[in-house]
Amino acid sequence: MPERIPIMRKLLLALSAVLGGLFSHTTGAADRLDVFVSIPPQKYLVERVTGPDTRVRVLTATDPEHFEPGPGQMQALLDADLFVPLGIRAEARWLGVIQEQAPALRVVDCCRQLMTRREEGNYQDPHVWLDPILAMRMAAIILEDLIEIRPAEAEYYRSNYQRLASDLEQLDADIQARLACYAGRAFLVDHPAWGYLADRYGLKQLTLEVEGREIGPRTMAERIRQARELGIRTVFVQKQHKSTAAVRLAEAIDARVVTLDPLGENPLENLKITASLIAEGI
Repeated sequence: MPERIPIMRKLLLALSAVLGGLFSHTTGAADRLDVFVSIPPQKYLVERVTGPDTRVRVLTATDPEHFEPGPGQMQALLDADLFVPLGIRAEARWLGVIQEQAPALRVVDCCRQLMTRREEGNYQDPHVWLDPILAMRMAAIILEDLIEIRPAEAEYYRSNYQRLASDLEQLDADIQARLACYAGRAFLVDHPAWGYLADRYGLKQLTLEVEGREIGPRTMAERIRQARELGIRTVFVQKQHKSTAAVRLAEAIDARVVTLDPLGENPLENLKITASLIAEGI
């Protein structure tokens, strides 16, 4: 019987070592990183880099370009460790107040330096996460700041990022293969969310909005003419918006209406689905 005690101790020590490895990145509530993001796709990117121990909250899943946080969200933002905005004009109205009241809050503008597209009316296109390669660059920017906040986790974060980057590179290759035969073709959307995707894969996005407003009768007549000339039989609409212009145009050219979701939380799944829907409707 006494000989069994050392064996049990060894087993307990071994079990302790295994559990220690499994939970080496599990932190207590007081040490858990508290992050806010503007939209669901950013949440996915942050969680892929940080792992499961970070609390990531989303400000809006519907309309980031016209969103303002409520009092509860403002207070929660003041208490957070990190905020990852989109870097769009709508956020500038209230972001300055938050930074003034919470100077310790780290703000990571992961998109602005990537916003290179402009739509009609000189409207800056913020939808960079809808290009897998730009989404990867967004994650790299987030990674840099996370390492500065938690340098002890640098190796862990980098390892997570590399896996995410590999997945996004594979997604890019898959979409290239899916859309290669449609290079130069146009697709019609109600909201101009897919310009970066179109640029990446050699497509052309036609839109029914200019600077956030539905086009007028003259431009609508031009779009109808274009759609007929190009043989367009699908009008893509955004899940978060109701577009009367899209319905009118679809009726005019006898086209079907198909919904796309630019704010789907998992960009890997969402962009693969989107590419297939565009390929089927182009």
